[in-house]
Amino acid sequence: MKFSIFLETIELEYHDTLNTSLWKQEGDEYILKDEIGKKLLNIGYEWIKFSKIPKEALIDIILTGGNCNYNYTKYSDIDLHVVIDKEKLLPKQQWDLPFGHQTIVGDVIDDYLKSKKQLWSLKHDIKIAGYPVEVYGQGSSEIYHEGQGVYSILQRKWISKPIHGNYDFNNKLLTHKVSMWERRIDNAIMTSSPEEIYKIRKRLSDMRKSSIEKGGEFAPENLVFKALRNSGYLQKLMLYQHSLFDKRLSY
Repeated sequence: MKFSIFLETIELEYHDTLNTSLWKQEGDEYILKDEIGKKLLNIGYEWIKFSKIPKEALIDIILTGGNCNYNYTKYSDIDLHVVIDKEKLLPKQQWDLPFGHQTIVGDVIDDYLKSKKQLWSLKHDIKIAGYPVEVYGQGSSEIYHEGQGVYSILQRKWISKPIHGNYDFNNKLLTHKVSMWERRIDNAIMTSSPEEIYKIRKRLSDMRKSSIEKGGEFAPENLVFKALRNSGYLQKLMLYQHSLFDKRLSY
């Protein structure tokens, strides 16, 4: 282990090797263990059937996230992504709409894929080597950042190899930022409207996206986001937003 940061129940870690529960090392190369690859491939195909994805729309089934990089922890999911050609989910003529309407079609498909992810998660509790498997449908246009580990299970090869780095985090600064956001979330839950909660969640999401684009997986803001997710604060914020919304619609 290169370093480890403990923030109450949060654990952010960086290792010298990939997760040996999933990967075997042959020389300088990491290869996904055969039995793990077969299981993940079966899960991917089952999700495709569950989501009614046509065969011609499937591009790849990939592994990404912490368990495909050096920053895995005991909290890490196995992020299994089914890469899809979105235009093949609907007849092509459905996309040949005036400018502006194509975005609507794309949004509907994105919402459909998110709904299928959520429904699958509610119905299933699948673990591989003790790690929960999260399945997600993504479009083929999504960008992989430099140094981000992305492994094709269909092709049995790396699309993007993870790069091991030497990171020197200021633990006190990270702890301060996480604590600041935890206090803000606690205060928002006590005093804010659904609209304000939405703004906070969007700001956190935008902060994470921007930090990854500029600084990669280990950008400080992305680590803050991971810490808040691991501690359950993001889930608490989302559930409170939903409860306020439901209360507003109830009589």
